[in-house]
Amino acid sequence: MSKVVAAILLSILTMLMFCSCTISKKKPSILNTNEINTTIMDSLQNDLEAISTMTPQDFNPMFFTAVADRLASLGKDDALIAVEEFVHHSTVHTDHFGLFLLLRMLFEVPTTHKHPEIRIGKFDYDMPNAEDEANLFPIVYSNKIPFLLVTGYFTGGFPQPINDHTRFYRDFGILKDTAHHVPIEKSEDILFHEFSLVWSKMYHSDTIPDALAIAIKEQIRKALTYQKSARN
Repeated sequence: MSKVVAAILLSILTMLMFCSCTISKKKPSILNTNEINTTIMDSLQNDLEAISTMTPQDFNPMFFTAVADRLASLGKDDALIAVEEFVHHSTVHTDHFGLFLLLRMLFEVPTTHKHPEIRIGKFDYDMPNAEDEANLFPIVYSNKIPFLLVTGYFTGGFPQPINDHTRFYRDFGILKDTAHHVPIEKSEDILFHEFSLVWSKMYHSDTIPDALAIAIKEQIRKALTYQKSARN
């Protein structure tokens, strides 16, 4: 009898050791590992702060795509936690406009849902009529480059908490499975011309408002400059 009991105990011990080894190989999450949390937040702190406090005039498409790539590499849950942790510990008083844009760049949504509206004020340019483009507003992609379609917004009341959006993307968001950063191989003039075609399709107009045209050209210049700097 003692041999039978010993054999059973040995079998149970072997199973427990196997399970322990299997669990230990699982990628740790910043949700329950302080060391990982600290490492990630230290590396992203400055970038998230720059994005969080940006104005529409500060928008740099390639800087945003670079940060989006770094967040995406963490996986869906940890990317969202990183944003939430940053906001929770931030001492800067801001509406976090840039973080709302960043989340739109990180996630796709099922056809049964739409990206949540950004409710921090009234944008100076209206949402396009085309449903696909309106879904991402105020971001639109041209040549796989994100462009910001507004130059400002009028605030009133209390801005929407960023956690409204992180909760939505946790429930319904699909982390984009391709790299956000795509090398730009075209000139400034060609990029603006091709953006103009996207604009025309979205707004059924060939004329981009002067202030927005200036802003888009500046975004293109910033993107090209950022890419050149990153390559050097």
